[in-house]
Amino acid sequence: MSSRRHRLLPEPFYRIVDDLDEIDLRSLRLISREANRRGRRRPFKPHRRLRVQYGPSSGFNKLPVELLYMVVNLLEDRDMISLQRVSKRMTSVTYERSCLIFDRCLRTIRTDLSSSSIAQIQYLASHPVFHHIPQALQIVPPFGPLPNIERSSSFNEIESPASIPTLKILKQLLQYSLPNCKSFELCLDSNENDHLSTDDVVQILFHLFAETERSPEQLTLYSQSSPSPETSPQDLRSLYRITAHPDISRAWTNLHTLTISEPYFQHLCWSLEFIFPLILEHAPRLERLIIIGSNTKDYNSVNALTAINKAIPMCGLKHIEIRNWEFRDHGFHDWLSANGHQLTSLTFSECATEPYQGWHDMLGDVQSYCTALESITLDNIKDSTRESRYYRTYKGTGMMAKLEELKIELRAWDPEPLAPLILY
Repeated sequence: MSSRRHRLLPEPFYRIVDDLDEIDLRSLRLISREANRRGRRRPFKPHRRLRVQYGPSSGFNKLPVELLYMVVNLLEDRDMISLQRVSKRMTSVTYERSCLIFDRCLRTIRTDLSSSSIAQIQYLASHPVFHHIPQALQIVPPFGPLPNIERSSSFNEIESPASIPTLKILKQLLQYSLPNCKSFELCLDSNENDHLSTDDVVQILFHLFAETERSPEQLTLYSQSSPSPETSPQDLRSLYRITAHPDISRAWTNLHTLTISEPYFQHLCWSLEFIFPLILEHAPRLERLIIIGSNTKDYNSVNALTAINKAIPMCGLKHIEIRNWEFRDHGFHDWLSANGHQLTSLTFSECATEPYQGWHDMLGDVQSYCTALESITLDNIKDSTRESRYYRTYKGTGMMAKLEELKIELRAWDPEPLAPLILY
């Protein structure tokens, strides 16, 4: 087959020629008409020992190995991947760098649960080189459509998610073909173009976890944007039907990191207030909880701490990170009183408090309930009455005494002497 249709595009080719030094340009011009024409702007005097012989137009394939590797390193990622198709020699030369690109780009794969996206995942999972790269599966809206959906009359729910052909393929891929995919990200946005509701997707994901015995190690629940004010969910159905499936609890046996990303909007409140306690109650290995807020005065958003407080005390939780959060009530105090005794590290980043509850009060709660604390970080926090920022990190022994010093320091917060500082 002719290699003409697989030649490198003119733009990346000319960029390479313009970047070459004189010696490399001479070598390239001996075998490529395009490079010779491009190089006419630069003076070229043939050496007496150099004999100009024009080869076929596919000159890149005949470059010396050293020059070829240099050319490959000059290419942008997309151009380098295109160069792989020129010949087997190009495939071998670009193999090392292409593996780095694929390893970076394929760590997180996305699906909207449509047949086309799952077909792409199936192709990736069947590849002998790439199937071990994906580490996270991201499920994003708009969801669907899925063929052959049968809903029960009692709950108007999907009767058996794994019986749907498309989801059956995804189930088999998770079970047998994607061994390192142990992190899952679920977007809980409501989209008018969705063929599936949010609670449909949550139930599908829960069933896939349980039926494939693929217990995720990291789970992220997040939303991206708010629906318009006039939007109202047409088919919002309660998630309490999930309690009819006791085996769902097996899905969380290996979960060690749970990330909750705000803002969660009011039309999803019923679902979220049930999802959080359900996961937390059946996650014996959960050690790290990350809460990312919106740090806005949008009172239509759901307070994740209120939902989490409905869960039973979690003895295994050791690390909490709260980012971009505005503490509006005493939900964190209530949560610490029930679950803070096992905490070993606590981080507040880009957080703010209300006037009636200062940071010295917050640290008083930490001092009272977090008796096993080994590390605390206050990163870029602020008081609602001040625009100034505060930075501190404490690690090591004597944490209770350090907390007492920190409380005194925060009670008399003066922004001038408190320059950014990290203490160990």
